[in-house]
Amino acid sequence: MSTHLLIDKHILIFSENPAIAYKRNQDRLLNSETIRLLIFLFVVICLMLMYPSGAFAKRTVKGHITDKNGNPAVNVRVKAFDDDLWPNPDDLMGSAMTNSNGYYEIHYEGGHWDSAPHWWTIWRPDIFIRVSAPVNGWCDDGDWNPNRNWIHRRDSGVTSNHPHRNNLTKNLQLLNYPLDPVEVHTFQRGVDMWSEVDFFFHASAFGCAPNGDKVEWDEWGIGGPPTIATRCWNPPNNKCTDEDYEKIRALGFGPYPVEYVVNALNYLIESDDVDENAESVLKGTLKEIQQYVKNGNIDKAKGIMESFKQKVEQEREKGSITYRASTILLASSDEFINTH
Repeated sequence: MSTHLLIDKHILIFSENPAIAYKRNQDRLLNSETIRLLIFLFVVICLMLMYPSGAFAKRTVKGHITDKNGNPAVNVRVKAFDDDLWPNPDDLMGSAMTNSNGYYEIHYEGGHWDSAPHWWTIWRPDIFIRVSAPVNGWCDDGDWNPNRNWIHRRDSGVTSNHPHRNNLTKNLQLLNYPLDPVEVHTFQRGVDMWSEVDFFFHASAFGCAPNGDKVEWDEWGIGGPPTIATRCWNPPNNKCTDEDYEKIRALGFGPYPVEYVVNALNYLIESDDVDENAESVLKGTLKEIQQYVKNGNIDKAKGIMESFKQKVEQEREKGSITYRASTILLASSDEFINTH
């Protein structure tokens, strides 16, 4: 090593070999890079502790949906949610439709679903599924809603703090699916509906549907008794009696249209109260009556209705038609003959 010491009055200069100075600078740089690397590794380790492996990977909620009979529920919508305490809304995790086997599969992102105080976070979701069925309109407490497209059927239980590293299987049976049949009809006061105001602005009403079902409801309003109403119901209902029909006629609107009576007869013939052989016999005769009614030949239709009554009595004797159905058919036939 070659070193020179130069002394002046006030300055002391120390001169070092250039190779040694270069090596010292390299050591400083190396130490700086090492510190940066250590800081980086520390951050990575912290993140790994906070977010375990797979926390942000996509995971799956899957399973089978069955109906009340244990058969696959096909083409129903399944949504997966992270359950949150009120007032926080539940977080939608994803949705899917079931296939022909009732199977669904929903993929969701990992990450934070539930938060905790300070820096520590619980990311595990509390998962449940919600199943809805497609509809073309829906009956809401007797009021027909033609704009309804989906109806909620059932929610599953909640799987709490589900680990992200695991997929989840949730099967569910729908106890109220397939949907019950719905009848819809527009009633007109004095034609097939009776109504009156019975208490201030409260009105009571009932209608006699083409199938003989008695549909009852009440409503509030300031416009007097309802004159027209579209109602829906799940059959079977109680049937309208002769007294019910008399109350409707007493409103002063005359007898029912002949088409209405014939349609009501046809509807009853297609019910479970009439077996297939009797249905074929009676529908053939009723088809003739409908044709004469359509052409305006009511007298001819009345004549064939007498033949229709005889066939109803014959089928009742054979046991091909229930007593209840035959009684309604005969009474309706007499009404058609006597009032038109």
